[in-house]
Amino acid sequence: MNDTAALGVMRALVDRHIRIPQDVSVIGFDGINQGAFTSPSLTTMDFDFDDMAQQAVDMLMLRLHEMNAEDSEKQPPQHLLAHYRLLKRESTR
Repeated sequence: MNDTAALGVMRALVDRHIRIPQDVSVIGFDGINQGAFTSPSLTTMDFDFDDMAQQAVDMLMLRLHEMNAEDSEKQPPQHLLAHYRLLKRESTR
């Protein structure tokens, strides 16, 4: 799930006296800043949303160019990768 859900899971675990990361590790998914300020801080997969947006705009511009060019061939489906990094913090061992 995303970081917000992971933070909720962490709260539920603490309420049940389950230790993080000694008893269970928690990893979020999207890299929100608030995860750095929890106790323990949240490990997360941080995505480069600016890069994802730029790739989407580039693809849209290519498709629009294809629509306006009479002699242009259609491009095959694209496979793009989002840039990401693991931010290892205190919620994992």
